[in-house]
Amino acid sequence: MHSPTPLKRSARRAALLLPLLLPMPALAQSTPAPLTGLSVESLFRGLLGMACIIAIAWVFSAKRKHVDWKVVGIGLLFQLVLALAILYVPFVQTGFELVGRLFVKVLDFTRIGSEFLFRDLMDVKSSGFIFALQILPTIIFFSA
Repeated sequence: MHSPTPLKRSARRAALLLPLLLPMPALAQSTPAPLTGLSVESLFRGLLGMACIIAIAWVFSAKRKHVDWKVVGIGLLFQLVLALAILYVPFVQTGFELVGRLFVKVLDFTRIGSEFLFRDLMDVKSSGFIFALQILPTIIFFSA
């Protein structure tokens, strides 16, 4: 007997995962949780989210036996350390705020360039939102 094609394997995996994913929107909160700082509940929510993403990736993996769990663990640990540093270490916060301001400045340059080229078409109030003129130039700018 031959093994199923990759498309059939993916369909079977999706069928297994779908019953788990369908109730998720109903279980999700309709309003964001209030910011209360670091709590056991927020830490658990983050860990549960990471576990779900890893589980979904593992289910759809073509070679599950070849997953290097040490690399996955180191990546998650690095992510956790970086998140805590961004939240609680002042000089790291300052660095990320600086990088954020630089990105906003670059986005302003793309907006100004687009306004120069497209003039009134960039005004959302008069022309409405036009994806090709308001979002696409930013995508092209960053991909170039």
